[in-house]
Amino acid sequence: MPYNIIDEHGLKRLVKEDQYQVFLLTSPIPFPFGWAVHAWFVVQLKGELNRYEFGKFKGSPNPNGIGLLKNYFKPTTGMNRYWWQRRDRYPAKLICIISGDEKSVAARIIAFLEVHSEKYPLKEMYRYLGPNSNTYCAWVLKHFPDSGLKLPVSAVGKNYPSKKLFLKKDNGIKLVDI
Repeated sequence: MPYNIIDEHGLKRLVKEDQYQVFLLTSPIPFPFGWAVHAWFVVQLKGELNRYEFGKFKGSPNPNGIGLLKNYFKPTTGMNRYWWQRRDRYPAKLICIISGDEKSVAARIIAFLEVHSEKYPLKEMYRYLGPNSNTYCAWVLKHFPDSGLKLPVSAVGKNYPSKKLFLKKDNGIKLVDI
């Protein structure tokens, strides 16, 4: 069922409350760059759906609107079609689902998102070409190469940077794996 447009009802039909589930969703970004996508995770644990993403959103509680967000939007709310208005939105597309028990990759990803998202090394930076939402999703997925989850080619920023990042520190430069 990958790459299918999905709404709230369609997502709820896929929920298996006896399993841990990770859904990878995307939506085109606003005009004129609608060929590129914004990616996010929706996780299901005991019937509860939570959305995890990184971005720059007007009205966000984060400084300058940049940062990690949990449930800022409903699980299947897509991005604005036009950057200057919030009511006309692209649909969300389901890219992939993984499911399993408490020892599965899905369970480990959910625990990682809940505990380690705040350790994302680029959480205070946002640029359209990266770092962006896709850089964050790629950072999470690099911790779980056995997940089978992959971002689409149109996820601009997923390869930013290719392997390592130099972050400026007060006393020099620190090499950070992402």
